[in-house]
Amino acid sequence: MILPQPSAGRKPPGTESFCAHLPETLDLAAATRPEWADYAAWVVSAVVIRRYIDREADEMTFVPLAADYINAHIPAPVRRRLLDDLIRNNALETDNLYFFGPAARGGKGKCRCYRIGAAHRAAPIRPRVLTHHDLLRKLRTAWVAERAEVIDPVHLALRGWHDRVEVTPDAPRGAHPLLDRMLDGERRFTVCDQGRVHTNVANLPAQFRRYMRLDGRELDSVDINTSQPLLLALLLKKQAREEEADRPQAVCDTYCDDGLTDYLAHCLDGTVYDRLAGKTGYNRDEVKPLFLAVAYGHPDHMDTKVGRAMRSLYPAVFDAIVDLNYRLGHGGLPRLMQTLESQVMIGRVAARLVRENPEMPLLTVHDSILVPVEFVPVVQTVIAEEWAAEFGVVPRTKASSFTAPQLARPQRKRRRRSKCPGDMSRELAAQPPCSNWRQEGNVAGFLGRRSPSRATIRRS
Repeated sequence: MILPQPSAGRKPPGTESFCAHLPETLDLAAATRPEWADYAAWVVSAVVIRRYIDREADEMTFVPLAADYINAHIPAPVRRRLLDDLIRNNALETDNLYFFGPAARGGKGKCRCYRIGAAHRAAPIRPRVLTHHDLLRKLRTAWVAERAEVIDPVHLALRGWHDRVEVTPDAPRGAHPLLDRMLDGERRFTVCDQGRVHTNVANLPAQFRRYMRLDGRELDSVDINTSQPLLLALLLKKQAREEEADRPQAVCDTYCDDGLTDYLAHCLDGTVYDRLAGKTGYNRDEVKPLFLAVAYGHPDHMDTKVGRAMRSLYPAVFDAIVDLNYRLGHGGLPRLMQTLESQVMIGRVAARLVRENPEMPLLTVHDSILVPVEFVPVVQTVIAEEWAAEFGVVPRTKASSFTAPQLARPQRKRRRRSKCPGDMSRELAAQPPCSNWRQEGNVAGFLGRRSPSRATIRRS
């Protein structure tokens, strides 16, 4: 396998300076010791950036900041007093509750959730250049360690192409923090526990994709139609087959309902969102995020219009969602779906493309493959063949210009909950832990486990 080389001149972040993004009203010299101002700027900027990466977050959202991430950048004698200063002086707020496991990097450790203090929350975000020598050294060390974690040949090949992503000279600096970071040369490439690849290009808002080029070329995106509903259907089919072999009558009465077969057919013909839209009065684009909220199983979303439509149209699927979320714990089902997605899109589709077409410029954005337009038919063929080999189905695909001018997408707002995320994580901690499947090493690992809770979860 020929690995693409990083662009000439690519430097690790923090080589000469680091650009933080802060509320313009925030005076960090007044919030903490002057000699800690750059450390404080990095912490506040990390909260700000996390808000932009999570597209459902807004200025009111508490975003997680892992303890080990802070520890890698802030010296031990400074970090606790610095955080106390920032909270005491209203630069930051915290919910004072911990996330454990999945919210922390690598599935270990702990993190608190933070947001910008009320006095600065609505202020415009502006760049600020940091030059603190020790902070820059820690940034370089963290960057080297992050790159060293990527060892899989397919990931290395994908990272090599991502390193070569260029930003056009007309890109507007200051328009968005994530675009600014790419202008400054940042090219982050990480792989999460679910096997998903996370990059600067994947995080960039749609309206700024027009400034992206790969080896000087524009890119087309080949997407799977209704990918998340389809992955859910395939996951439930897999579960049904495994449980039917073990306990055909005790467990599979709901999973094997004809409604599950209908649901899979509607996913494959691309009409599942349209059917939900017709039942709710929403348009297709409005239904998509609301469907995911139901699939991810938070109780607040089960009695929404889309939740009720799911229950009416696909009762077998609704029951299975309730059951799996109970058995896996909060967040377990979406992580299974993401693992299934990465196994086929990275482990099969991208791996084959890299192996058979090593000179083809290639990026991935979760369930999408980005290539120059002349390679679109190749990608569509490989997707059809690899999905058929993995799942026995051929999904519909659509191709569109990734780098064409686009309007900003409306921000998806989270439903306001009576409890903050940290409090909810404590309440759900008593349920079966969602880490079980990860310890088994693959999707089938958890799905092979049995739970007596099935009989207690039924539609009312």
